Amino acid sequence: MGLSTGTTEETSYDGIVRMSTPYGQSITRIVTSNTTKDLEIVRALQDQLKVRSVPRSSHCGSTTPALDLTMFNEPYYRAGDDTTLPEAVMRLTAALVPFNEPEVVGDRDWVAKSLRNAGCKDGKWELPVGTNLNVAVEAANWSVATLLSQPRKVDQAGNNWMLFNSELIGDFHSYYQARYFITSWGYLALTDDKAMYPSNGVVTDLEPGKAILIQFSGRPPLRSTGF
Repeated sequence: MGLSTGTTEETSYDGIVRMSTPYGQSITRIVTSNTTKDLEIVRALQDQLKVRSVPRSSHCGSTTPALDLTMFNEPYYRAGDDTTLPEAVMRLTAALVPFNEPEVVGDRDWVAKSLRNAGCKDGKWELPVGTNLNVAVEAANWSVATLLSQPRKVDQAGNNWMLFNSELIGDFHSYYQARYFITSWGYLALTDDKAMYPSNGVVTDLEPGKAILIQFSGRPPLRSTGF
Protein backbone atom coordinates (compact mmCIF):
# COMPACT_ATOMS: atom_id res chain seq x y z
CA MET A 1 0.00 0.00 0.00
CA GLY A 2 1.52 3.33 -1.03
CA LEU A 3 0.85 6.72 0.50
CA SER A 4 1.20 9.77 -1.72
CA THR A 5 0.32 13.45 -1.44
CA GLY A 6 -0.87 15.97 -4.00
CA THR A 7 -3.73 16.14 -6.45
CA THR A 8 -1.91 15.00 -9.61
CA GLU A 9 -1.01 11.52 -10.70
CA GLU A 10 2.00 10.40 -8.68
CA THR A 11 4.89 8.31 -9.99
CA SER A 12 6.36 7.63 -6.55
CA TYR A 13 5.20 7.22 -2.99
CA ASP A 14 5.90 9.21 0.16
CA GLY A 15 5.54 6.07 2.21
CA ILE A 16 4.81 2.35 2.01
CA VAL A 17 2.64 0.31 4.38
CA ARG A 18 3.65 -3.35 4.33
CA MET A 19 1.28 -6.06 5.51
CA SER A 20 2.20 -9.57 6.59
CA THR A 21 -0.79 -11.13 4.81
CA PRO A 22 -2.48 -10.41 1.48
CA TYR A 23 -5.82 -9.70 3.14
CA GLY A 24 -6.35 -6.94 5.67
CA GLN A 25 -7.96 -3.67 6.61
CA SER A 26 -6.46 -0.22 6.81
CA ILE A 27 -7.96 2.28 9.23
CA THR A 28 -6.83 5.90 8.93
CA ARG A 29 -6.89 7.95 12.12
CA ILE A 30 -6.21 11.68 12.47
CA VAL A 31 -5.25 12.95 15.92
CA THR A 32 -7.32 15.91 17.10
CA SER A 33 -7.50 18.00 20.27
CA ASN A 34 -11.30 17.83 20.01
CA THR A 35 -11.78 21.56 19.60
CA THR A 36 -14.24 22.99 17.09
CA LYS A 37 -11.42 24.44 14.99
CA ASP A 38 -9.53 21.15 15.05
CA LEU A 39 -12.59 19.24 13.87
CA GLU A 40 -13.00 21.62 10.93
CA ILE A 41 -9.38 21.00 9.90
CA VAL A 42 -9.77 17.23 10.25
CA ARG A 43 -12.95 17.17 8.17
CA ALA A 44 -11.20 19.17 5.46
CA LEU A 45 -8.37 16.61 5.48
CA GLN A 46 -10.86 13.73 5.35
CA ASP A 47 -12.41 15.23 2.21
CA GLN A 48 -8.98 15.01 0.56
CA LEU A 49 -8.36 11.34 1.41
CA LYS A 50 -8.82 9.06 -1.60
CA VAL A 51 -8.17 5.41 -2.30
CA ARG A 52 -7.48 3.97 -5.73
CA SER A 53 -6.04 0.78 -7.12
CA VAL A 54 -2.78 0.80 -9.07
CA PRO A 55 -1.21 -2.07 -11.05
CA ARG A 56 1.43 -4.12 -9.27
CA SER A 57 5.03 -3.91 -10.36
CA SER A 58 6.09 -6.75 -12.63
CA HIS A 59 8.22 -8.28 -9.87
CA CYS A 60 5.38 -8.19 -7.35
CA GLY A 61 3.03 -10.64 -9.01
CA SER A 62 0.50 -12.44 -6.83
CA THR A 63 -1.68 -15.50 -7.32
CA THR A 64 -3.84 -14.64 -4.32
CA PRO A 65 -7.49 -14.27 -5.34
CA ALA A 66 -9.44 -11.20 -4.33
CA LEU A 67 -11.33 -11.65 -1.07
CA ASP A 68 -14.95 -12.24 -2.06
CA LEU A 69 -16.95 -10.93 0.89
CA THR A 70 -20.12 -12.62 -0.34
CA MET A 71 -18.76 -15.88 1.09
CA PHE A 72 -19.63 -14.57 4.57
CA ASN A 73 -23.31 -14.61 3.56
CA GLU A 74 -23.27 -18.20 2.31
CA PRO A 75 -24.94 -20.74 4.65
CA TYR A 76 -21.92 -23.03 4.17
CA TYR A 77 -19.74 -20.50 6.01
CA ARG A 78 -22.27 -19.27 8.55
CA ALA A 79 -23.63 -20.80 11.73
CA GLY A 80 -27.26 -21.77 11.25
CA ASP A 81 -29.75 -24.60 11.31
CA ASP A 82 -27.42 -27.00 9.47
CA THR A 83 -24.05 -25.57 10.53
CA THR A 84 -22.65 -25.16 14.02
CA LEU A 85 -20.39 -22.20 14.83
CA PRO A 86 -17.24 -24.40 15.11
CA GLU A 87 -18.05 -25.94 11.70
CA ALA A 88 -18.48 -22.50 10.12
CA VAL A 89 -15.18 -21.32 11.61
CA MET A 90 -13.31 -24.36 10.31
CA ARG A 91 -14.79 -24.00 6.82
CA LEU A 92 -13.78 -20.35 6.68
CA THR A 93 -10.34 -21.26 7.97
CA ALA A 94 -9.84 -23.89 5.30
CA ALA A 95 -10.91 -21.47 2.56
CA LEU A 96 -8.66 -18.59 3.64
CA VAL A 97 -5.60 -20.22 5.20
CA PRO A 98 -3.84 -21.18 1.92
CA PHE A 99 -3.35 -17.46 1.24
CA ASN A 100 -2.67 -16.31 4.82
CA GLU A 101 0.41 -18.02 6.18
CA PRO A 102 1.66 -17.22 9.69
CA GLU A 103 3.60 -13.99 10.13
CA VAL A 104 6.39 -15.94 11.84
CA VAL A 105 8.11 -17.85 9.02
CA GLY A 106 9.39 -20.52 11.40
CA ASP A 107 5.79 -21.41 12.37
CA ARG A 108 4.52 -22.08 8.87
CA ASP A 109 5.37 -25.77 8.58
CA TRP A 110 3.95 -26.87 11.92
CA VAL A 111 0.86 -24.64 11.60
CA ALA A 112 0.16 -26.08 8.13
CA LYS A 113 0.56 -29.61 9.52
CA SER A 114 -1.76 -28.83 12.44
CA LEU A 115 -4.41 -27.49 10.06
CA ARG A 116 -4.16 -30.58 7.85
CA ASN A 117 -4.59 -32.76 10.94
CA ALA A 118 -7.65 -30.66 11.81
CA GLY A 119 -9.22 -31.50 8.43
CA CYS A 120 -8.24 -28.45 6.32
CA LYS A 121 -7.09 -29.49 2.86
CA ASP A 122 -7.24 -27.85 -0.58
CA GLY A 123 -9.48 -25.03 0.63
CA LYS A 124 -12.07 -27.35 2.18
CA TRP A 125 -12.64 -28.72 5.65
CA GLU A 126 -13.79 -32.19 6.62
CA LEU A 127 -14.22 -33.36 10.19
CA PRO A 128 -11.50 -35.95 10.92
CA VAL A 129 -12.75 -39.36 11.97
CA GLY A 130 -13.10 -39.65 15.74
CA THR A 131 -12.95 -35.89 16.34
CA ASN A 132 -15.44 -34.14 18.60
CA LEU A 133 -15.65 -30.41 17.82
CA ASN A 134 -17.13 -29.56 21.23
CA VAL A 135 -14.13 -31.17 22.90
CA ALA A 136 -11.83 -29.30 20.51
CA VAL A 137 -13.41 -25.98 21.50
CA GLU A 138 -12.95 -26.83 25.17
CA ALA A 139 -9.30 -27.65 24.48
CA ALA A 140 -8.82 -24.32 22.70
CA ASN A 141 -10.35 -22.43 25.62
CA TRP A 142 -8.20 -24.41 28.05
CA SER A 143 -5.08 -23.40 26.11
CA VAL A 144 -6.09 -19.75 26.46
CA ALA A 145 -6.65 -20.10 30.22
CA THR A 146 -3.28 -21.83 30.57
CA LEU A 147 -1.50 -19.04 28.69
CA LEU A 148 -3.13 -16.26 30.69
CA SER A 149 -2.27 -17.99 33.97
CA GLN A 150 1.45 -17.76 33.21
CA PRO A 151 3.46 -15.06 35.04
CA ARG A 152 3.51 -11.57 33.50
CA LYS A 153 1.02 -12.39 30.73
CA VAL A 154 -1.65 -10.26 32.40
CA ASP A 155 -0.89 -7.04 34.28
CA GLN A 156 -3.10 -6.05 37.20
CA ALA A 157 -3.99 -2.35 37.10
CA GLY A 158 -5.85 -2.25 40.44
CA ASN A 159 -9.55 -2.22 41.42
CA ASN A 160 -10.17 -5.46 39.48
CA TRP A 161 -8.87 -3.97 36.22
CA MET A 162 -6.36 -5.87 34.12
CA LEU A 163 -4.34 -5.37 30.93
CA PHE A 164 -2.81 -7.93 28.60
CA ASN A 165 0.95 -7.96 28.30
CA SER A 166 2.22 -6.21 25.16
CA GLU A 167 3.09 -9.52 23.48
CA LEU A 168 -0.53 -10.67 23.76
CA ILE A 169 -2.24 -7.71 22.12
CA GLY A 170 -2.23 -6.25 18.62
CA ASP A 171 0.66 -8.22 17.09
CA PHE A 172 0.55 -11.75 18.43
CA HIS A 173 3.48 -13.39 16.63
CA SER A 174 3.40 -17.05 17.80
CA TYR A 175 0.79 -16.60 20.52
CA TYR A 176 -2.08 -18.16 18.58
CA GLN A 177 -4.09 -18.74 21.74
CA ALA A 178 -4.07 -15.01 22.43
CA ARG A 179 -4.94 -14.24 18.82
CA TYR A 180 -7.94 -16.56 19.05
CA PHE A 181 -9.08 -15.17 22.40
CA ILE A 182 -8.69 -11.47 21.60
CA THR A 183 -10.28 -11.83 18.15
CA SER A 184 -13.38 -13.43 19.68
CA TRP A 185 -14.26 -10.15 21.44
CA GLY A 186 -11.83 -7.41 20.35
CA TYR A 187 -11.37 -7.73 16.59
CA LEU A 188 -8.60 -5.51 15.12
CA ALA A 189 -6.98 -4.71 18.47
CA LEU A 190 -4.02 -2.34 18.24
CA THR A 191 -0.61 -2.75 19.86
CA ASP A 192 -0.26 -1.24 23.32
CA ASP A 193 1.80 1.72 22.11
CA LYS A 194 -1.31 2.84 20.18
CA ALA A 195 -4.15 1.94 22.54
CA MET A 196 -4.94 0.38 25.90
CA TYR A 197 -7.73 -2.14 26.51
CA PRO A 198 -8.39 -2.39 30.26
CA SER A 199 -10.79 -5.16 31.20
CA ASN A 200 -12.93 -5.57 34.30
CA GLY A 201 -14.67 -8.87 34.84
CA VAL A 202 -16.90 -7.73 37.72
CA VAL A 203 -19.87 -6.87 35.48
CA THR A 204 -20.38 -9.32 32.63
CA ASP A 205 -24.08 -8.88 31.82
CA LEU A 206 -26.45 -5.93 31.90
CA GLU A 207 -30.17 -6.13 32.54
CA PRO A 208 -32.53 -4.08 30.32
CA GLY A 209 -32.50 -0.43 31.31
CA LYS A 210 -29.24 -0.76 33.27
CA ALA A 211 -25.87 0.90 32.59
CA ILE A 212 -22.31 0.80 33.86
CA LEU A 213 -20.84 3.91 35.51
CA ILE A 214 -17.04 4.12 35.50
CA GLN A 215 -15.44 6.77 37.72
CA PHE A 216 -11.82 7.84 37.26
CA SER A 217 -9.80 9.17 40.18
CA GLY A 218 -8.13 11.69 37.86
CA ARG A 219 -7.00 12.42 34.34
CA PRO A 220 -4.52 9.90 32.92
CA PRO A 221 -1.00 11.14 32.11
CA LEU A 222 -0.78 12.42 28.54
CA ARG A 223 2.05 12.75 26.08
CA SER A 224 2.18 15.56 23.55
CA THR A 225 0.67 13.16 21.01
CA GLY A 226 -2.10 11.91 23.29
CA PHE A 227 -2.40 8.83 25.47
